[in-house]
Amino acid sequence: NSAALQAAGVREDEPDPAGGEFQRDATGALTGVLFERAHENVTSAAPAPDLEEMVAAILRAGERMASLGITCASDMMTGRWDLEKELQAYNLAAQRGMATRTRLYIQWATLFSRRALVAGRRDELIAAMDPDLCAVKGAKIFADGAIGSATAAVYRPYKTTGGTGQLIYNPERLHEMVTVAAEAGWSVAVHAIGDYATDLVLDAFAATPDPAKHRLEHAMIVSDAQIERTVGMGVHVTVQPEFLHRFGRSYKAQLADDIFPELKPLARWVRAGARLSLNTDRPIVPGNLWIGIETAANRPEGFNPAENIDRDTAFAMATTGGADANNDPGEGVLAEGKWADFVAYEGEPSSATKRVTVMGGRVTWQHPG
Repeated sequence: NSAALQAAGVREDEPDPAGGEFQRDATGALTGVLFERAHENVTSAAPAPDLEEMVAAILRAGERMASLGITCASDMMTGRWDLEKELQAYNLAAQRGMATRTRLYIQWATLFSRRALVAGRRDELIAAMDPDLCAVKGAKIFADGAIGSATAAVYRPYKTTGGTGQLIYNPERLHEMVTVAAEAGWSVAVHAIGDYATDLVLDAFAATPDPAKHRLEHAMIVSDAQIERTVGMGVHVTVQPEFLHRFGRSYKAQLADDIFPELKPLARWVRAGARLSLNTDRPIVPGNLWIGIETAANRPEGFNPAENIDRDTAFAMATTGGADANNDPGEGVLAEGKWADFVAYEGEPSSATKRVTVMGGRVTWQHPG
């Protein structure tokens, strides 16, 4: 890590950036652990892949997801390297037979900062895409961090640090960013894990002309009042039950005991009539949707079992709910006139190994046995 920091020009006395932190040891020396926006100092210095490398990576990712029975996925970090090149790469990958439909969410700074691609060129590249295979669906903003690193912005202090997390942007700036994107006609997907961050995002959505166009990503610690407010605005909420399966021990170490009844709600969202989708947040977790569905129905010990939902509801959240999240109305079902996207299993889907994945009527993966 020290070599990477040095190569990126990060000095031992480097001040923490706004919305981020360089971890230091007891002597004040950098450890190489970067919290939230501090990573930008290093990742921005990394060499960008060339166009053909991007195309190859997109094709490999699609094949891998098809092998897991996934027919449609979202790239929530589009524009991380070079938006023009990335849009070209997705277009080429689609022409070369990509195995998974992809919905793109472009980083806010890539759309609206001084380094943004000229709008005319951006729109030209988007218009050249086959929207069934690959389509730009919105803008992406991060409001806070994560529970495991004690950087999700919360009201009640973490047991490990005594702090309340990290806002990526101050409330006024976050509000401005959402407003700018909404006024330009974009749907906005905002990562908000802590309850404080969720309130700020809902405030920003409420000030837009059509709050129901937007997405609340994660919303892991939410009160009944926040659920009622979200549903009242029609905001779509994405949930990732697999987090409890993978990171439950970390959550127990970080969070005060009185937070657990409010952590990762599912049944409360369903009873309130929320617009919901279930996804994985891959590569944060390995990305097996069936683990997420099973966790939604049977939460790990120590997490409020009253929030369990039935498997059929969880399955619908992963199919029709996913289509709703991406504004692909009416998809996620097998019906005349809809995309012929499906997975066929030999045996119980959650445990079967032999399967075939079909996207648009085309076999994109088949078990070798």
